[in-house]
Amino acid sequence: MKLTYEDKLEIYQLRKQGMSWPQLGQTYDVNPRNLRYMVKLMDRYGVEIVKKSKNRYYSPELKQEIINQVLFEASKPYEKCYTDVTEFAIPASSQKLYLSPFLDAYNSEIIAYQLSTSPNLEQIKRMLTQAFPDDHYDDTILHSDQGWQY
Repeated sequence: MKLTYEDKLEIYQLRKQGMSWPQLGQTYDVNPRNLRYMVKLMDRYGVEIVKKSKNRYYSPELKQEIINQVLFEASKPYEKCYTDVTEFAIPASSQKLYLSPFLDAYNSEIIAYQLSTSPNLEQIKRMLTQAFPDDHYDDTILHSDQGWQY
Protein backbone atom coordinates (compact mmCIF):
# COMPACT_ATOMS: atom_id res chain seq x y z
CA MET A 1 0.00 0.00 0.00
CA LYS A 2 1.35 3.43 -0.92
CA LEU A 3 1.00 6.14 1.71
CA THR A 4 -0.40 9.52 0.74
CA TYR A 5 0.89 12.84 1.97
CA GLU A 6 -1.95 13.05 4.49
CA ASP A 7 -1.17 9.53 5.77
CA LYS A 8 2.50 10.41 6.34
CA LEU A 9 1.56 13.59 8.14
CA GLU A 10 -0.90 11.74 10.35
CA ILE A 11 1.60 8.93 11.11
CA TYR A 12 4.24 11.47 12.10
CA GLN A 13 1.79 13.32 14.36
CA LEU A 14 0.39 10.13 15.93
CA ARG A 15 3.88 8.83 16.65
CA LYS A 16 4.85 12.12 18.30
CA GLN A 17 1.68 11.81 20.41
CA GLY A 18 2.80 8.38 21.60
CA MET A 19 1.02 5.78 19.46
CA SER A 20 3.02 2.54 19.27
CA TRP A 21 4.74 1.27 16.10
CA PRO A 22 2.65 -1.93 15.91
CA GLN A 23 -0.58 0.08 16.21
CA LEU A 24 0.52 2.45 13.45
CA GLY A 25 1.59 -0.46 11.24
CA GLN A 26 -1.74 -2.20 11.72
CA THR A 27 -3.74 0.99 11.15
CA TYR A 28 -2.00 1.79 7.85
CA ASP A 29 -1.29 -1.80 6.79
CA VAL A 30 2.45 -1.09 6.57
CA ASN A 31 5.42 -2.82 8.19
CA PRO A 32 6.23 -0.92 11.43
CA ARG A 33 9.95 -1.01 10.59
CA ASN A 34 9.29 1.02 7.45
CA LEU A 35 7.30 3.56 9.44
CA ARG A 36 10.03 3.77 12.07
CA TYR A 37 12.63 4.36 9.33
CA MET A 38 10.49 7.08 7.73
CA VAL A 39 10.08 8.97 11.02
CA LYS A 40 13.79 8.54 11.85
CA LEU A 41 14.79 10.08 8.50
CA MET A 42 12.39 12.95 9.02
CA ASP A 43 13.89 13.66 12.45
CA ARG A 44 17.51 13.23 11.29
CA TYR A 45 17.25 15.65 8.40
CA GLY A 46 14.91 18.05 10.15
CA VAL A 47 12.20 17.50 7.58
CA GLU A 48 8.93 19.05 8.61
CA ILE A 49 5.72 18.14 6.89
CA VAL A 50 4.11 21.40 5.94
CA LYS A 51 1.14 21.67 3.66
CA LYS A 52 1.94 23.55 0.50
CA SER A 53 0.08 26.83 0.32
CA LYS A 54 -2.28 27.38 -2.56
CA ASN A 55 -1.30 29.57 -5.45
CA ARG A 56 -3.19 32.78 -4.81
CA TYR A 57 -2.38 34.39 -8.17
CA TYR A 58 -5.38 34.71 -10.42
CA SER A 59 -5.53 35.94 -13.97
CA PRO A 60 -7.73 39.02 -14.52
CA GLU A 61 -10.36 36.91 -16.30
CA LEU A 62 -10.52 34.37 -13.49
CA LYS A 63 -10.62 37.13 -10.89
CA GLN A 64 -13.61 38.72 -12.66
CA GLU A 65 -15.34 35.35 -12.85
CA ILE A 66 -14.86 34.82 -9.11
CA ILE A 67 -16.27 38.27 -8.42
CA ASN A 68 -19.30 37.50 -10.61
CA GLN A 69 -19.85 34.22 -8.78
CA VAL A 70 -19.88 36.01 -5.44
CA LEU A 71 -22.05 38.92 -6.57
CA PHE A 72 -25.08 37.34 -8.25
CA GLU A 73 -27.51 40.07 -7.29
CA ALA A 74 -28.05 43.38 -9.02
CA SER A 75 -29.48 46.60 -7.60
CA LYS A 76 -31.25 47.71 -10.80
CA PRO A 77 -32.59 46.10 -14.00
CA TYR A 78 -30.09 45.35 -16.76
CA GLU A 79 -27.16 45.91 -14.38
CA LYS A 80 -26.03 42.28 -14.58
CA CYS A 81 -27.30 39.77 -17.09
CA TYR A 82 -26.44 36.14 -17.70
CA THR A 83 -26.63 34.02 -20.81
CA ASP A 84 -25.59 30.60 -22.07
CA VAL A 85 -26.37 28.16 -24.86
CA THR A 86 -27.95 24.89 -23.76
CA GLU A 87 -28.33 21.83 -25.97
CA PHE A 88 -31.50 19.72 -25.85
CA ALA A 89 -31.73 16.33 -27.55
CA ILE A 90 -35.15 15.47 -28.94
CA PRO A 91 -35.95 11.86 -27.97
CA ALA A 92 -38.16 11.09 -30.98
CA SER A 93 -35.51 12.07 -33.53
CA SER A 94 -31.78 12.61 -33.84
CA GLN A 95 -32.26 16.37 -34.04
CA LYS A 96 -31.06 18.79 -31.36
CA LEU A 97 -32.33 22.19 -30.27
CA TYR A 98 -30.23 24.96 -28.78
CA LEU A 99 -31.70 27.42 -26.28
CA SER A 100 -30.03 30.75 -25.59
CA PRO A 101 -31.78 32.59 -22.71
CA PHE A 102 -30.95 36.07 -21.43
CA LEU A 103 -31.48 36.36 -17.65
CA ASP A 104 -31.59 39.59 -15.66
CA ALA A 105 -29.92 39.24 -12.23
CA TYR A 106 -32.12 41.98 -10.74
CA ASN A 107 -35.28 39.87 -10.56
CA SER A 108 -34.15 36.56 -12.14
CA GLU A 109 -36.46 37.19 -15.07
CA ILE A 110 -35.73 35.82 -18.53
CA ILE A 111 -35.79 38.93 -20.70
CA ALA A 112 -35.19 37.27 -24.05
CA TYR A 113 -34.48 33.85 -25.52
CA GLN A 114 -33.84 32.25 -28.88
CA LEU A 115 -34.39 28.65 -29.91
CA SER A 116 -32.41 27.33 -32.85
CA THR A 117 -31.46 24.07 -34.56
CA SER A 118 -27.78 25.07 -34.60
CA PRO A 119 -25.71 27.07 -32.11
CA ASN A 120 -24.40 29.92 -34.19
CA LEU A 121 -23.60 33.60 -33.94
CA GLU A 122 -26.88 34.59 -35.61
CA GLN A 123 -28.83 33.01 -32.75
CA ILE A 124 -26.88 35.12 -30.24
CA LYS A 125 -27.33 38.30 -32.29
CA ARG A 126 -31.11 37.74 -32.52
CA MET A 127 -31.28 37.12 -28.78
CA LEU A 128 -29.31 40.30 -27.98
CA THR A 129 -31.44 42.34 -30.41
CA GLN A 130 -34.54 41.02 -28.67
CA ALA A 131 -33.08 41.86 -25.23
CA PHE A 132 -31.81 45.33 -26.22
CA PRO A 133 -34.19 46.64 -28.92
CA ASP A 134 -32.88 50.23 -28.72
CA ASP A 135 -29.18 49.36 -28.39
CA HIS A 136 -29.46 50.58 -24.80
CA TYR A 137 -26.93 48.49 -22.88
CA ASP A 138 -24.74 51.07 -21.17
CA ASP A 139 -23.34 49.89 -17.81
CA THR A 140 -24.61 46.34 -18.39
CA ILE A 141 -22.40 43.44 -17.35
CA LEU A 142 -23.09 40.44 -19.56
CA HIS A 143 -21.78 37.23 -18.01
CA SER A 144 -21.57 34.10 -20.13
CA ASP A 145 -19.46 31.00 -20.43
CA GLN A 146 -16.38 31.15 -22.62
CA GLY A 147 -18.07 29.52 -25.59
CA TRP A 148 -17.10 30.51 -29.12
CA GLN A 149 -20.40 32.33 -29.74
CA TYR A 150 -19.56 34.98 -27.18
